[in-house]
Amino acid sequence: MSVLKSLKSSLIGLFFFPLTTHAQTGGPAESGAPIVGQAPAAQTPPEAQPVDSPAPAPSPPPPVVPVEPAPAPQPAVVLTGIPKEQAQLLAQSGFVDAGPGGFGVRSANKESQLRFHLQVQADAKFWHGTTPAKVNETFFLRRAIPWIDGTLPYGVSFLIAPDFSQINSTNTAAQANAAIILPDAYFQIKILDELQFRFGKFRAPIGLERLQPTGQLFFNEFALATELTPLRDVGAQVQGEIAKGYAGYALGVFNGAVDNAYTDLDPSRYKDVEGRVYAQPLGAPSSDSLQYAIIGIAGTIGRKSGALQNSGQSTNLPTYKSPGGAAIFSYKAVATGTTADLTNTAIASGQQRRINAHGYYSVGPFGLLAEYIYSQQRVGFNYDNTRVGNQGWTAEASLFLYGGNASYSQAKIATPFDLQAGTFGAFEVVGRASQLRFDESAFGAKTDTTKPVDETASVKHATELAGGLNWYFSRCVRFLFSYNRTSYKGGAASGDRPTENVFFGRAQLNY
Repeated sequence: MSVLKSLKSSLIGLFFFPLTTHAQTGGPAESGAPIVGQAPAAQTPPEAQPVDSPAPAPSPPPPVVPVEPAPAPQPAVVLTGIPKEQAQLLAQSGFVDAGPGGFGVRSANKESQLRFHLQVQADAKFWHGTTPAKVNETFFLRRAIPWIDGTLPYGVSFLIAPDFSQINSTNTAAQANAAIILPDAYFQIKILDELQFRFGKFRAPIGLERLQPTGQLFFNEFALATELTPLRDVGAQVQGEIAKGYAGYALGVFNGAVDNAYTDLDPSRYKDVEGRVYAQPLGAPSSDSLQYAIIGIAGTIGRKSGALQNSGQSTNLPTYKSPGGAAIFSYKAVATGTTADLTNTAIASGQQRRINAHGYYSVGPFGLLAEYIYSQQRVGFNYDNTRVGNQGWTAEASLFLYGGNASYSQAKIATPFDLQAGTFGAFEVVGRASQLRFDESAFGAKTDTTKPVDETASVKHATELAGGLNWYFSRCVRFLFSYNRTSYKGGAASGDRPTENVFFGRAQLNY
């Protein structure tokens, strides 16, 4: 055979040999299907090889390039009201996400975001021994709050949280009969970390347990001492974090809610100034920090003025309740529509001030919260103006036996319930001691028949001891079981009010 023909055969072999090799080793060809857009490699039949020509030297096989596995298919995202394909495209583009922190929708540049949450607390309380008057052993919804928070460009954020539970231990009668309660509704503007403004209805900056997220409370109800702080208030506040979170402050002007109550409209023209400063010696908390500490001091000052109850206005004075929901201290007030004067109705009549020192520390599975609160209010009764100063303290501890680390704002759960993985959630034991002492001046002298409070209905002080076990099924689901014992001094015609013993239970979803 001529040299030209031999060279031609060699070139043909060199050209087709790599293609046949790729067809045997390539990714798509492994399933038996041809490579898309490419014709099958040509095979040279043996009879076509010239017998008198030496076989061409085989070309070295091309290097095998590993084929990257295809990404796992993402679960379909279905949004009501838009086509499935469009919802899937939004998810792939990063517009939609869902996780333990809620369900969210955000813009492509991530400057605007809307997040949906849900908190449901299904509670039960049952007495051991004497059941106080006007309270029931019952199952009830303590909170049922679907809330929305979001961020907008230029540092604007907001939160709206209506409560559909209607009945809880702190609502007034009017609030309990309302279709919807609105505990929180505010928006915020962040100029710098050190300078932020908040407007609307939110928690006043006083009371460490009061400021704790309700989904993270160690017990079903707040401690006795926490009742000396307002539930929510309406106003404007400036706040910020200093030195990268090692310190912070909050200062605002508010309507001035009374102790243990909400406010929507100010019953008088006076306003309260409320503020708080705090330090975080170990820095701002993070998801991987094993230690966290905060110490702070807060206070309020203002003036309150009440009116006789039959005038249709508020006396602007608080009522305090036991953990089980029974009234343990209230000022005298006649029924609406009857003749009343300053000899038998107590009203707010002058300055109110509060002071609160507080601290929290956690290390690994152990956490400790402690605070002291003092609340003083001038009370008008029997043509007299009396300064009544009530005070209380709380010490609260938590310890994870298994599966988690303590936290003030969000417990860190390492082992959610999963039978296949052999994990059973996290278990936490909690304990609390708290006391609330009422000023002796509110009860007057023993011979005084005209006192702002009724000694047969109001106690002089209450001491609470409680213990419980909390089971974290997952980060979002938690079950609480506790026993609370509250003893009293005074509050009965023949001496001390009977000790209150209550079993509490809660099934909570906090998403």
